[in-house]
Amino acid sequence: MTKKSLFITVLLLAASASNAYTFDENEKSCDGGFAGACYNLAVMYSDGVGVTKSASLAAKYYQKACDGKVYDACYNLGVRYYKGSGVKKDFKQAYQLFNKASVGGIKKAMINLGLMASKGEGVKKSLNQAITFYKKSCNSGEVKGCANLGLIYEKGIKPVPKKTKKKLKKSVRKKLKAAYKLARKKEYQQAVHFYQKACEGGSILGCNNLGVMYDNGDSVKKSLTKAKAYFAKACRAGSDNGCQNVRILEAR
Repeated sequence: MTKKSLFITVLLLAASASNAYTFDENEKSCDGGFAGACYNLAVMYSDGVGVTKSASLAAKYYQKACDGKVYDACYNLGVRYYKGSGVKKDFKQAYQLFNKASVGGIKKAMINLGLMASKGEGVKKSLNQAITFYKKSCNSGEVKGCANLGLIYEKGIKPVPKKTKKKLKKSVRKKLKAAYKLARKKEYQQAVHFYQKACEGGSILGCNNLGVMYDNGDSVKKSLTKAKAYFAKACRAGSDNGCQNVRILEAR
């Protein structure tokens, strides 16, 4: 079965600029301290609407808008620092901007904070911190956060017991093995829960990976019927992996 195994990438999701004002009117308002107009200028430069496209000028006006507490601007500027678009790539700055956007109510910023925490980009690597951010985003209705939680739990949080030179008693080894097996079972159950939630919210990653778990019988009763149904749902939503997995099941 084909499975998406990478975290969702950071995407630039800029809202459209208000078309009720011209570039000159926005520029005048921005110079006068209206942060919303600065945001409009940033989007205009980002998209090349009414002006020549300029990543650096887009970043400049996103900064002005962010300073004026337009939190969508903080998010978009964070994406630019993450990618190095119009500014020098700076993960630490990106993390700070995503955090500011998150505090300002931009839900999707929490997904990017989780991503960076899981990879140690701009902040100390912490899977627990990533889980916290993803849970907040998932609970707020961001299905990408739910899907990423599923990925984390499926991969496993509890490390595989390391081999040691010290010879352990057979009874001790048996207990350690049983404890690890139980922990993984609980993690798989969490993965199923969050994939289910993501799939119900329209996440093709959640539907596809939930199908894989039903196909493998990972913490759920193995069901090719349910697996095919989830793959088909992902396929209908545009997932190449989902379509491929439907064909694999049909060929069995």
